[in-house]
Amino acid sequence: MSVSAQSRTRILDAARLCFVDRGYDQTTMKDIAAAADMTAGALYHHFASKQELFAAVFRRHQGEALSAFEVAVAPGQSASDGFVEQLSAVLDVIANIQVGSGPTRTTTCPMLSPANIATRAAGAASRPSQTLVTALS
Repeated sequence: MSVSAQSRTRILDAARLCFVDRGYDQTTMKDIAAAADMTAGALYHHFASKQELFAAVFRRHQGEALSAFEVAVAPGQSASDGFVEQLSAVLDVIANIQVGSGPTRTTTCPMLSPANIATRAAGAASRPSQTLVTALS
């Protein structure tokens, strides 16, 4: 990956976190530049405005979500994979989108902190959709 592509990825990652944590209106290009560990000038080299950057973050996130849904609803490898398994996979994707996932996910919202999520999940099934799937069975 080129240096420019790496910078763009770093910007998109930082912008997504800033938008999630602070909201669009409260996030500045300076905030995003600082989170991406670069100057505002370098940021503007890649994106002319906050609106353009937000649109790029949104498009990337939607693409990732669509890819995850396509994998979740793809035909299974065995004959035993059925509706419940696909529904469970789709619900797992939704849960990951709502809570956030990946090693760079952080938040200032105490309800979404990893410790709070772990506490709430203690004793629950390993898959977020298991409660719903069990109720539907």
